[in-house]
Amino acid sequence: MKSKRFVIPLLIFFSLFLYGAFAIYGNISGTSPGTDTSQASHLISPVEAWNLIQKNKNNPGFVILDVRTPKEFFGGRISGAKNIDFYAPTFKDELIKLDKSKTYLVYCRSGVRSKAAATLMISLGFKHLYDLEGGFLNWKKSHLPITKGGQ
Repeated sequence: MKSKRFVIPLLIFFSLFLYGAFAIYGNISGTSPGTDTSQASHLISPVEAWNLIQKNKNNPGFVILDVRTPKEFFGGRISGAKNIDFYAPTFKDELIKLDKSKTYLVYCRSGVRSKAAATLMISLGFKHLYDLEGGFLNWKKSHLPITKGGQ
């Protein structure tokens, strides 16, 4: 009899825990059940990113956004990338200045900062976002071209 008294509260606890975990995951990933996924960023491989860049080579509505530090940026980057430092105190202000109607390919070193940046950009009203899977490390690992030095 005593064990039954603990089973129901335990089931309620686990149900609430799973519900909370699902709700949190939905918010972190940029989507939640029943939302419009057209506002989420699309995770793409380096080869897909390269093809996207080639397709948009002369498109002024396409921007490659590097969210690494300036030191990382000048050490090597994807050609044509614009740098806005994720760690800068003005990062959000710099994003707000960008044209929300353009398409952005966002990347960082390994994919962590770019995911956070894309999530922030979605919350600011950007709708056309691609996030480079594995970041610049994965780009280099795929033997795709890089540029070094000044912009």
